[in-house]
Amino acid sequence: METILAATDFSQPATNAVQYAAELCKQLKVRYLVLYHAYKLLPVSRETPESMILSQEKMQECMELFLSELRESLLSIAPEDTLILTKADSRPLETGLANLVETCEAKLVVIGSERDVLKKLLVGSNTKKLMKATHVPILVIPPRAQFKPIRKIVMGCDLKNVADTVPIAKLIQLIKSFQAQLIVVNVGRDIKVPLDARKAYEQNTFYDLFEELDPSIQYIEGNDASKGLLDYADQFDAQMIVVVAKQHSLLERITGTSVSKELAASAELPVLIVRK
Repeated sequence: METILAATDFSQPATNAVQYAAELCKQLKVRYLVLYHAYKLLPVSRETPESMILSQEKMQECMELFLSELRESLLSIAPEDTLILTKADSRPLETGLANLVETCEAKLVVIGSERDVLKKLLVGSNTKKLMKATHVPILVIPPRAQFKPIRKIVMGCDLKNVADTVPIAKLIQLIKSFQAQLIVVNVGRDIKVPLDARKAYEQNTFYDLFEELDPSIQYIEGNDASKGLLDYADQFDAQMIVVVAKQHSLLERITGTSVSKELAASAELPVLIVRK
């Protein structure tokens, strides 16, 4: 993989995420790791003391210094042949990320899972434009996640209209770059054995489309898809969870109050969100 883009606000979750990204560079043989920070200029009024007013130039200088210090701390983590670059500006987070994804030709965006940042990134109006414009996968790193080589990946899939709704080429490229085993988990209330005709057809379609990855499909009975996915990933000793975001409503469910606790806050595993 040529380039990974990691967003940071210098918080603990964000710092953990960029450290994870630096470790990941080894496995993915990443050439460029770009650290990005979007800062806000505080509004001022006539009553604001001049000593408290920080100019945009001064703010830019401070943020670049913080990024430089962060970069230095990552040099011992990232491989020697990965070049770490930094970028700070005062644009909205989503606008800045969208621009950098395009200019740097990044193939993956890495963020920490602090809830406010996650909700802003995934369900804000600007982010709808980002996801639609770039379709770049977003890797969400939980605050407690520690990097382990990605060998087993669990992917949640409803097995509905697979050929039309699953980003086949993108997923194959990603899974192959990790050189990992893929296990697909389907959680439902009425899992029938043998499968009914529709589900059997979708299962066979999935196997045909992803034949080069040699995946397996597991069926779990339950009402809570996120819990079933997390439980299986834990039992299977996976290192990553993949969620295919077919619709924006799914992104809202992922980052909403209940499921956010499951997939972004409580989970110890990174969650890779891939859009069709």
